Amino acid sequence: SNGYAPILNTSIPIKLNSLTINSGSLTITGNTSLILSGNFTHNGGTFSAGPNTTVTFNGSSSKITGTGGSEPLFGNLTVAANPAKLKLEKNIKIAGTFTKNGGFYANDYTTVTFTNLTSTITAPVNSEPTFWNLTIAGSAGLQLGSNIKVAGTFTNNGSFTHNSKAVTFVGFGSKITGTATETEFSTLAIDKRELPPPPPY
Repeated sequence: SNGYAPILNTSIPIKLNSLTINSGSLTITGNTSLILSGNFTHNGGTFSAGPNTTVTFNGSSSKITGTGGSEPLFGNLTVAANPAKLKLEKNIKIAGTFTKNGGFYANDYTTVTFTNLTSTITAPVNSEPTFWNLTIAGSAGLQLGSNIKVAGTFTNNGSFTHNSKAVTFVGFGSKITGTATETEFSTLAIDKRELPPPPPY
């Protein structure tokens, strides 16, 4: 997308090697499914996806990256099963479900913000995702479908449902903050061992 404003709404999966947005806007709506084997690069303009859409990364060295100042908004964001790997290099928003079936690495100080009342995180047992900063937007709600790890700040400005899943803080400066009246955890653990190195992309 370069200065244009296309809107995608299709029941047929769209498969691309990579996607770059330099200006303009790209909107995907309905039940559109976008499958990327390479990188999602957001250098400018806007990207907005409806809550029923899905962007799936199935490449072995995919990235969400770019120099754009705004945060791309995904509906459902999925990392396919191994050997798929996704590296997060910029802040993003998720309105639906984040599903981690393969590898996921969040760069230092990146933030994932969940924006919908029914946002969810899910992953296989013993394969929980590690976020740097995780934020629940005001009026939004996040439900856990798996254990998670947080290296930076957990910010709850909405509502949080643990569903008996654990949250483990793995950073040396981790904190819990936000405007919510309270945040109830089922299991809250602190693991101060060194963070794992990034995958060899």
